[in-house]
Amino acid sequence: HSVPPDTELAPTADSAELIDDFLQAVRDGRPPRVTGEDGRAVVDLFTAIYLSNRERRPISFAAAVG
Repeated sequence: HSVPPDTELAPTADSAELIDDFLQAVRDGRPPRVTGEDGRAVVDLFTAIYLSNRERRPISFAAAVG
């Protein structure tokens, strides 16, 4: 399931800082502090968490991303 409709998701100072770093990295031609691979790992982790909750059983991280 998704986030309940009454839940407000606002960027935090940390996310604003990461966006600023990403933009500066593009300008400087360097990798950002947090890469796309880092972001994908977070998505995979939360996918495993949600799947485990939905199925009411432990889910291996590899099973969630496979």
